[in-house]
Amino acid sequence: MASSSNPVDINNANLAELKSIPNIGEKRAGAIVKLRDERGSLSLEDLKTMSTVPNTIWDPLVSEGVIVFRERVKQQEKTQLNVEDLSSQVSKLQAEILRQAKDIERRDIQIAQSEKDITARQKQLDSLEKTLTLEHEERLNKLQQKFQTELENTKSHYEKTISKTMTVKDDELALMKQRLVDQDSKWINKMQQLENKLKQLEDEKINREVDKLAPHGVYWKSSTNPTGFADTLQSKGPSPPKMSTFDGKNDWKPFFTQFNHISSRYKWSEEQKLDKLIECLRDKALKYFSSRPISDQKSFKKLSAKLDERFGKKDLPHIIRRQLQDVKQGSEETVEEFADKVLEMTTDGYPDTPEDCRQTVAIDAFLRGCYNKQAALIAMDKNPLTLDMATQYMKTAVTNQKLILGVRKSETRRVKFESSESESEDDDENISKIRAVYDTKQASNHFTDQTRLSKLESRVKRIEEDNREMKNNIHDILQILRTNRSRSNSRENTRMFRSPSSSPRKQACFKCDQEGHFARECPISKSSSTQ
Repeated sequence: MASSSNPVDINNANLAELKSIPNIGEKRAGAIVKLRDERGSLSLEDLKTMSTVPNTIWDPLVSEGVIVFRERVKQQEKTQLNVEDLSSQVSKLQAEILRQAKDIERRDIQIAQSEKDITARQKQLDSLEKTLTLEHEERLNKLQQKFQTELENTKSHYEKTISKTMTVKDDELALMKQRLVDQDSKWINKMQQLENKLKQLEDEKINREVDKLAPHGVYWKSSTNPTGFADTLQSKGPSPPKMSTFDGKNDWKPFFTQFNHISSRYKWSEEQKLDKLIECLRDKALKYFSSRPISDQKSFKKLSAKLDERFGKKDLPHIIRRQLQDVKQGSEETVEEFADKVLEMTTDGYPDTPEDCRQTVAIDAFLRGCYNKQAALIAMDKNPLTLDMATQYMKTAVTNQKLILGVRKSETRRVKFESSESESEDDDENISKIRAVYDTKQASNHFTDQTRLSKLESRVKRIEEDNREMKNNIHDILQILRTNRSRSNSRENTRMFRSPSSSPRKQACFKCDQEGHFARECPISKSSSTQ
């Protein structure tokens, strides 16, 4: 910013100095430079003649000493001054560069010394680390050997004790299994009777509901119904197969797929589809149909849409996709059943995905969820392209494992019966609880050695408690048998050593208390009656 102490020379100032004058910007400063180049030196009158700058701003600037009008210095003098200034500046820069070079050289020496110290320290640390790792490995190996020997000793000891106790339990288990078989046969007979009775009741209920929903003759062929549904079916080629029923408990999608296939095969009309669909409904589905408005009951499209909305897919696709990430095979579920479940979940979770992508997702979920991980790993190494191939590889691996390794049956530990005190044919409910013994080979894949020891200790404690309880029960039974035997012996002894009985007493009358006659023959009573 120009001031009175440092006035701006209009004839010698550059563009930046001109811009420092108040109310003079870059445009006005450029106009001043252009006018100065044209006329050489400028005066106050020359500045007032400029059209781009108001002529009223120059007088205050001159009076305040902000601007001055000196003779214009020639260009050579200016360049000479600039060269001198530049030479001085260059000398200063050279001195500064020399000083910085010395500093850089000194710092390079310091850095080299630091690097030497760091390398020496790193060597010391490496040697120390090697010694520590060797000591740690030696100590760890000693501890592992000691732990392994102790583990093998305890394991052999516990296995011997368990084998001894299990041989004692085998006979008891056989008796209990026989009781279970007998009870199962009784229950099967009862359940068969109940199922037959329930089926009869359901058929009667279905007939009543159908009679209420539609008049007789709509779904059956009769002589009084020449234009009925049954007549139209039999007039066009062979009659359709017997349709499966839908009770609202099974899946809606397979039933409706079969229904659509048969309806398109026999070219049913919308009314015929509606009538046949109503005929197939049972239980919950039939109750839901009866609760719908008349507009839904008379339209096949509306009714099928409402039934699909009510009994269709229970979960949304994104929920099924999340469930598919953690699906597991059940303990009693076969490989084929698990593959079908995975395929169904994949189809419902990825409805708009191409078939090859769905197959890839299904294969990954199937092999990840199989409980036999070794067989799943073998099947995964073969890179199956479809779920059927993965299922076949899985079955082959499982069969080979059974053939080579054999099938180890799960050992049983305890069988407990809970039954009521009064048992009858109608109320004969016995609950059997069987717990499988923990398999040490299978546990080694999932638990540590410490957990296996704790499992074995808890198992031995339980077996000892069971043996103690069994001994107490046997002791009580023997005590009862001994008391009964002693009582029977005492009775026999009393009979053997009892004194012979006296001669039988003669008959005596209850009225007169005299021997030789009964009360009905008492002479006293006869004499009193005659008197």
